[in-house]
Amino acid sequence: MLYLIIAAIFMALASICNSVMDTLDHHQSTSIFSKFKNPLWWNSDQGWRNKYIDRDPKKGRVKWFWKINKPVQITDAWHFFKMLMIVFMCGAASISFTKPGYWIIYFIAFGLIWNNTFSLFYKRILIIKKK
Repeated sequence: MLYLIIAAIFMALASICNSVMDTLDHHQSTSIFSKFKNPLWWNSDQGWRNKYIDRDPKKGRVKWFWKINKPVQITDAWHFFKMLMIVFMCGAASISFTKPGYWIIYFIAFGLIWNNTFSLFYKRILIIKKK
């Protein structure tokens, strides 16, 4: 029973994260987020540029160690809350449908499935290649 309560809490947290994302996208100027400092983090119209050098897509992505792209999940609020939403959804699913002790395996598997499927469609399948 405790697992179902935790799963329900995780789903509620995922829903809150999704509402933050939609608020940032559609009502940022009239929301509580408009009062927060650092509008480049909170304003989704501008925040997506934080992943680029000098916020300029033509200059390429900001790199970390060994030329690894800085994770987009920590460059702006919209992507950060999307990451949390996915974490909470994977947590809810893995706790709900597994035996105690196995949830971590399912949690990682669900996260990998989500991220790899999203990347495949976002970067390859749904993009029209320029000739």
